[in-house]
Amino acid sequence: MEISEDPLFYIDLFASILGVVYILLATKQNNWCWPAAAVSSGLYVYLFIVSKLYFDAILNFYYVVMAFYGLYSWNKISESSMVNIKWSSTKNSIIGVIGCLIVSFILGFIAKNYTDADFAYADAFTTVFSFYATWLITQKRIENWLFWIVINAIALVMYYLKGLNFTVVLFAVYLGFSVFGFFTWRKELKQA
Repeated sequence: MEISEDPLFYIDLFASILGVVYILLATKQNNWCWPAAAVSSGLYVYLFIVSKLYFDAILNFYYVVMAFYGLYSWNKISESSMVNIKWSSTKNSIIGVIGCLIVSFILGFIAKNYTDADFAYADAFTTVFSFYATWLITQKRIENWLFWIVINAIALVMYYLKGLNFTVVLFAVYLGFSVFGFFTWRKELKQA
């Protein structure tokens, strides 16, 4: 096996490994998921800037910040209630989805027409909905996993087309864990 001389290869590999650690711990509601998320996302900020996926770079900077907030929020939720997992109201979900679609279209249009961004609309869509789904997971809202299923499927294709091979594998794992996370959290909610 030949060792790559490309530093992006190793950044992609290490960020992906930490991403798997994050999602595995998140499905188990383990607070150690947040430090893994912070480091993985920090590496992805750089990787996505170099890859000209600017919205993903911004998103991963947001993930770094949300990792600290998620750790705080999960600790606070655990201390304040016996039932940690909840569904958002239908009204809030509809407002969230419509708002995300509008912002995605606007950002996609701007990126397509005024930058050299690749996959402008798909990148904007996955980024905007990831902002929303990340906030939902910090609040332990079960529907976050449903959003992640769609986001991860679209992102997987986008990263494949960009040649980010470890990231493709990571997002395939994310996709599987999104399904697993939904059913795990739903089971826990029903038992509560």
